Amino acid sequence: MKIIQNDKTIPRIEILKEDIDPKIFDIQDFIKNPEKYKDVLIVAKIKKWSEKKCYPLGIIKSKMTDEHTIESRTNIILKSNNIDNHNYYDLIYNEIPEKDWQIPKEELSKRYDLRNMCIFTIDPPTAKDLDDALSCERINSELFEVGIHIADVSYFVKPYSKMDKEASKRGTSTYLVQKVIPMLPKELCESICSLNAGQDRLTFSIIIKIDKNGEVIEVEPKLTVICSCAKLSYIDVQRVIDNNGEWSKENENIVINNPHNGYTSEDVRKRINDLYNLSSILKKRRYDKGAISLNRKKLWFDIHQNDSLPLDYGIFEPSEANSLVEEFMLLANISVAKMLYEKYPNESLLRFHAPPTIENIEKYSVFLKMTNKLSIDTTNKETFHKYLTEIRNENTIYSDIALIQFIKFLRRALYTCGTKKYPSKLFHYGLYVPFYTHFTSPIRRYPDIIVHRQLKAILSKQNNSPYNRREIFRIAKRSNDTKMNAKKAQEESIKLYLCYLLNEYIKKKNIKYIISEAIVINFDNYNIEVTIPQFAYEDKLEIIKLYDKDILEGIDISKPEEKCDKYNGCFNDCELNKKSKEIIFDVFWNNNINKNNIVEKYFSESDEQKTNNQQKQLLNPQKNDKKTENINSSNSIDSNDNNDLNKNINNCKTNNEGKQETSNQGKKSFEYEKNETNVTNNDNFTYNDNNNNSNIGEYVTFNNQQNQITDPEEINKKIEAISNLNKDGKEFNNTQKPLLDYEGIIDKFLESSDDDDDNDNNLDNYINNSKKFYNQEREETNKMKKTIFKY
Repeated sequence: MKIIQNDKTIPRIEILKEDIDPKIFDIQDFIKNPEKYKDVLIVAKIKKWSEKKCYPLGIIKSKMTDEHTIESRTNIILKSNNIDNHNYYDLIYNEIPEKDWQIPKEELSKRYDLRNMCIFTIDPPTAKDLDDALSCERINSELFEVGIHIADVSYFVKPYSKMDKEASKRGTSTYLVQKVIPMLPKELCESICSLNAGQDRLTFSIIIKIDKNGEVIEVEPKLTVICSCAKLSYIDVQRVIDNNGEWSKENENIVINNPHNGYTSEDVRKRINDLYNLSSILKKRRYDKGAISLNRKKLWFDIHQNDSLPLDYGIFEPSEANSLVEEFMLLANISVAKMLYEKYPNESLLRFHAPPTIENIEKYSVFLKMTNKLSIDTTNKETFHKYLTEIRNENTIYSDIALIQFIKFLRRALYTCGTKKYPSKLFHYGLYVPFYTHFTSPIRRYPDIIVHRQLKAILSKQNNSPYNRREIFRIAKRSNDTKMNAKKAQEESIKLYLCYLLNEYIKKKNIKYIISEAIVINFDNYNIEVTIPQFAYEDKLEIIKLYDKDILEGIDISKPEEKCDKYNGCFNDCELNKKSKEIIFDVFWNNNINKNNIVEKYFSESDEQKTNNQQKQLLNPQKNDKKTENINSSNSIDSNDNNDLNKNINNCKTNNEGKQETSNQGKKSFEYEKNETNVTNNDNFTYNDNNNNSNIGEYVTFNNQQNQITDPEEINKKIEAISNLNKDGKEFNNTQKPLLDYEGIIDKFLESSDDDDDNDNNLDNYINNSKKFYNQEREETNKMKKTIFKY
């Protein structure tokens, strides 16, 4: 029985025959009718792992069937990332107040009453869990009082209650394309805690006095009660910004409702303008101090209201309205982090982001030099953070890719416990601040609830933190895991919807595939990594697979030497010399490859696969019977067990007719032109990559824009030299030496200086020397293959 695990980091699991419940999984039926189980996923659990055993012992918990629908595959995504999609049980609902709950008078007397203030929320149009609101009052011409008001979820979720334990277990809300898997019951998220307009709500407010230059004068946390006067969307606020600060006609349908004070749209408009001006100043100050933006491009989808199927897509482009809210949320989080660390330096729940290592800085600098697409000085490692800002300011497709690649050289931001002894370890590199935490989203993040409880302890003048150091570390570890799982699930959901949308488009247009320009962004020993800007999509091509299918003749990586006509040789400051530093990545395709047959050829069986399959059929005519005998004579089988989310991305616009009614932000018309150009060697090619979770292909085109060799004889020599490295390539697998030692090429650049003329020449000599090495290694490697373990 062969089961392919979804997560390759999970080891094979040993499952005893007597531990298999036939009601869950009928092993005998599987052996007799394997075709019935081709779309079945097995969910297994590790029971124990003895030190004397190679594999852990486990049991089969359940099975899932891939019905090739969005719903079934969404369930698989959730299960694969360990996300609980079950309803809350009755005992938890017993802890939730009734829908007609009113704030007790006793609680009102303990809080600052801000219900007369002009406060409003700014969220995506479809948002229901409104956990933050803003206010802004002019004290005088030089000074403002800004209020960041956050839903007081910790009032309802008591420590160690059943709801608290369940929220701790879930850790975060998971935002998929078509729905949200909430951390808390909807009765809390969307009703009692949500800061709905015209309703009194308990909040935790950070009141900040700030001058017109963006300098923070005073920060004061307060337990408050507010009444929001309006639910604004990012689109509504952006209209005011785009209309020179005036209330636009499109906003006339917005309801301004505060029973405690008769505010009008004019009152809201003035405060939006003040907040926008302050946020712009705050953002500039942050970037001037060293903060960088490291957000990836993401897709949004229009989905049909009835069946949740995708109708259209676009690339999410943050607007100035998004930035307005973000700046004040960041300001609140940074302010709270400082207060927590000052009071509880060894018990505060904080969030840190480690800086890149020197080694990764060097590798990234090499990456930028190799591409030669950005005019950035990478020689001074001390100013590395500064030239990251320069990359962002270039604002081109290449600068976007460069920043995306930089994210891969960084470790992700994590929750942790404060430490008085080593405060430098708490530094947040992305935001470039010494202390940071999460305070502003307690409806959808469990760490925010913990931070609220610690801040309440400070307000009540408790000398000791409500959580000790060990508890904070345990909460941080679990929150890091659940956050990563939710992030992965969101990304997989986006890919699923993109695949479905493209597949439907292909059917509608009656074409075989979609051609879209892709950019090679990286390569290693076994893969070519590409990005498709049109779909904000990244993937890898397996080099060995292209060889096996007789699609590739060879790959050449070179650094051509160019001479300047103006001078006798090239000087360091010569533009042509700078251009010659670019690495040329040439791919040589088989003569019979073109855009009309490459997809079919990629998915066809290679000659070796056909031969092997024929031999297996001849040697094993009674294959199923032998399987039955083997399982009956054995007492075990092997099995394997099958991710700060931005809720703005979950802005799915829906309506019954499938028409766009809200934001056109970042929208791209879903129209494509079919490329009719014939494909030849060193030209364009089309490639279909099969997704693990889909039978839908993603189709991309690579454009080799720089072809340095034009002489046919030279091309043939190149092809022969490179393809000789892989005459026996079909025998290679990931346990062998690579076809080309790309890492060695990188190391060569790392070891070389910018003034080394030899290293500034092409890399052909290095590749040719590699040929001798691999010829010697091939025979040894083939012998080793017989004893290789397959995981």
